[in-house]
Amino acid sequence: MMPENAPARKSRRGSYAILMMAVVLCVLFVLSFAVGRYRMSLAEMWSGLTHRYEVGDSAYNSMIVMIKVRLPRILGAMLVGGCLSMSGAAFQGVFGNPLVSPDLLGTSSGAGLGACIAILSGLRAFGVQLSALAGGVAATVITVSIARTLMHKRSGLIAYVLVGIIVSALFEAGISISKYISDPYSDLEALTYWLMGSIKNVTMAQLGITVIPAGLGFLILAWGGYRVNLLSFSDEEAMSMGLNVRTFRLTMLFGATLMSAASVALAGVVGWVGLVVPHIARILTGPDNKKLFVTAFLTGAAFLLLIDNISRTLLYFEIPVSILTGAIGAPVFIILLLKGGNGGWR
Repeated sequence: MMPENAPARKSRRGSYAILMMAVVLCVLFVLSFAVGRYRMSLAEMWSGLTHRYEVGDSAYNSMIVMIKVRLPRILGAMLVGGCLSMSGAAFQGVFGNPLVSPDLLGTSSGAGLGACIAILSGLRAFGVQLSALAGGVAATVITVSIARTLMHKRSGLIAYVLVGIIVSALFEAGISISKYISDPYSDLEALTYWLMGSIKNVTMAQLGITVIPAGLGFLILAWGGYRVNLLSFSDEEAMSMGLNVRTFRLTMLFGATLMSAASVALAGVVGWVGLVVPHIARILTGPDNKKLFVTAFLTGAAFLLLIDNISRTLLYFEIPVSILTGAIGAPVFIILLLKGGNGGWR
């Protein structure tokens, strides 16, 4: 019997990682319905979904809490975590740098400014969401346009990083101005809470809007996952394999930006997920981006769902998820750097 070759082992490892994280996510999905101020056992959850009930009885209350309150929040946490993680893995793969995160091109800052303008304009949640999405995409378009001009048609990536830092600083200044001129008794509180990141008020209608750009970005990244592996070679070698490097990079950046902007539009600015979780997924799967992207999405969805469960049960008041992702993500990232070696990077 011939020994299994290395590529086959790596492929099987990636498949096992996807299966494992899918199971973990399913378990967390079910358990999340029972977590919160209104605690429910599995029997009460089943009763609320299957039994006939009358208004006011315990089964009816369980059904209302599960379907109207917790289901949108659970789905929102999964979508935001998955989008941030998958887009972070894409950015790291495209730029070949493990320290890159989804806000590299100013996407998060642009989305934040768009949401601030919408809140100050008195728009409702739907308008805030669309403005944030438009702001994130606009910031990325500005960054890419300026960077391509500076590169003079060369393929170097440093211009993207430098211009992204500048554009982020510009939009962050706009956010600061928005907070400075806002009404301290109404708008400032809404701005601060939104910028801290929260999934508390997510609705099914908002999820329906967010799924469109997030789904498009997911399809783009899933399509290009295998081709991102070619970017580990030099641009000349990648082009000799039939890859149009410049066009492909822009396409992948567009897909990652859609996912990142959609997550910010839905839940505000949630930090560290797009930087830390791709490293965890890479340890599980190895460097093959084709399976890494899917694993990163599942791992990010499970991670943020767990964080959201902690945020609404740890104290008697709810903690914004971005506080917890920073408090947990930063130490985890340090541990990964110290113990994980290259984390699966070639």
